[in-house]
Amino acid sequence: MMKFRSINYSDGEFYGDTDWKKKPHGFGVLRFKDGDEFSGDFVHGVAHGRGRWEYSNGDEFSCDYVNGVAHGMGYYYCKDGSEYQVKMSNGKVVSSEKIV
Repeated sequence: MMKFRSINYSDGEFYGDTDWKKKPHGFGVLRFKDGDEFSGDFVHGVAHGRGRWEYSNGDEFSCDYVNGVAHGMGYYYCKDGSEYQVKMSNGKVVSSEKIV
């Protein structure tokens, strides 16, 4: 059974659903002390499914995650208004194309 919890870490905190071991499981938000934030799906403590980063500098990145790493087609939105379509493979950029 999942339960909503708040979990404190040394570099930030998690708010969201957890599993029976009190690990993020389901939808949740990780807020880091540096101002970055990750919101998305988790499976037993690891990002898995759709996720979105909101960086403290105003940029954003959304992509699918598999076992904690970005994988598949994602989008990077820059604070200056430019946008990129980014293809990720196991956490690494394979290709990117400016779309705006």
